[in-house]
Amino acid sequence: MQRTLGGKLWSLVQYACVLYAGQKAFNALQRSLKKKREEIQSRRENSDKVDIASEDSFPASDPPAWGGSHAVGPIH
Repeated sequence: MQRTLGGKLWSLVQYACVLYAGQKAFNALQRSLKKKREEIQSRRENSDKVDIASEDSFPASDPPAWGGSHAVGPIH
């Protein structure tokens, strides 16, 4: 069965719509992935700052006391 010119044009229009919709979806996906990459990079940078600050403060002068009291001097 041979398609008419109108049928061929209609198929072409449908194909163009599918391509357009696919391109829009692809662009939205790219924007979403870019945003996720930026969020991950930002978290890494913040984590790096914390790690550097932690390394710079090590070793601490004294560890925290475990008891509820501490010696000040002899009791009179």
